[in-house]
Parts: sequence; structure tokens; C-alpha cells
Amino acid sequence: MFDLDSRYSKLTPLTVPGPNGTPVQIVPIRFIAAANPVIARRIRQGDRPDLLAYEFYKEPQLFWRIADANEVMRPSEMVSNLGGLIGIPTKE
Repeated sequence: MFDLDSRYSKLTPLTVPGPNGTPVQIVPIRFIAAANPVIARRIRQGDRPDLLAYEFYKEPQLFWRIADANEVMRPSEMVSNLGGLIGIPTKE
């Protein structure tokens, strides 16, 4: 259902009755495990979540790891505070 790099890849889909009674697959709520950042980096002009993930992991699709470590719901929030610090967790 999801790419292996997706934050939802390890969740088991649930089947529930839809509005008209037919079965519908849904994804359960994903609970975020604590990820301790190991590197701090200042946000610069032009930073984007995918570019940060590429810079540190060489995999832009792993931006969600950085978002989780910084406890943001919207990845764009990570780079909105120019000059602010952002924590970068390990890749795993």
C-alpha cells in the first residue's frame, strides 16, 4: 500500500465498514516514537525538508524522520524559522 520508505509502511491496514456498509481499508493512527536528534543545524534560506533529508541521509523521501524528531505535523514548519535550530536524528 505504501513505499517501503514511507512513515506508514510498517502499519497494518485495517478493514472497517464504509458509509454504505462496504468494507474500506484505512491506516491506523501512527504513534511517533521519540527520536533523539544527534545533530543540530541552523535553518538557512532555501532549506526544504526534502533537501535536509538528502543532505544528511542521501534520501530526500526520509524528510519525515526529521519532522518526527522535531515534533512537527507539517514538514514545512521545520524550515520556517530562518536561523533557528533543527535537530537531525540518525537515519535508523
